[in-house]
Parts: sequence; C-alpha cells; structure tokens
Amino acid sequence: MVYVGTGQGAESYADRLRGFTEGVAATGVEGVHLEQADGLFGSGATVVFAEELADGAAIAEIARTRGLDVPRDLSIVALGARTRPVSTDIDFAGFRIPRREMGRRAVELLTQVLEHGGVPQELLACELVEGSTLAPVHDER
Repeated sequence: MVYVGTGQGAESYADRLRGFTEGVAATGVEGVHLEQADGLFGSGATVVFAEELADGAAIAEIARTRGLDVPRDLSIVALGARTRPVSTDIDFAGFRIPRREMGRRAVELLTQVLEHGGVPQELLACELVEGSTLAPVHDER
C-alpha cells in the first residue's frame, strides 16, 4: 500500500497521512508514504491512497499509459474531494466528507465556546464511496 501526498500543510492532509500510518500499523500490512507518485510504479504496490482526487486522477492516467488497468492491476482510493481542477469521469473509491455538516457544527460549537468557554472538538464520520477503482488483487498464478 502506498500513500501519495505531502501529508502536511492543511490539517486534513496530516490527518489522512496519520490515519494511513495508523491503519497499516494496526493491520500489519506494508505501507509506504511517497510525497509524489514518482516511485509508485516500481514499488510493487497494488493499492494507492491518493491525498486528493486530482492526485488519483493523475495516477490513473499514468497507470493507463503504462498499460495497467485500474482497478485490476492497481486500485486507487481518493481520500479528498475535488479541490484542484481535474478532468476525469472516473468514479473513484474514497470517502465523502460532510462539509456542510462540518460548517454547521463549527458555528454551533463556536457559539458554545463564546457562551461557556472551553475548547470543544467533534469528529464527524465520512461516508464510504465504493466507486469503481478498488478491487481485490488480481492473481495470475
């Protein structure tokens, strides 16, 4: 498994990399962090977690030009929503982030802080999007 992205800067990037790192440690699978996709195709990885949708689209295009089929040869999970311009019609596996609910809850929590003090934090669940880019490893043995 490979995580492609900086894993730093925006809090969401750091959270995604931390989740990937904790997940591979908890399951005992091998996981590698690459800031860019340069070393991905020689790594032997069968699944890549792309920090953003645009990264996933670029990786899918590179895989296609190398004769690889997504998801038969390489599964791609896009961890973020469309934040940069990207031209793709691929239905990526990933997670839907509840952005409106986050904004609504942020206003409510800020109001509570102004009235009562404290430093509240609330985590909201992301919805799994099955998409078409995730499949079991193809074994030609």
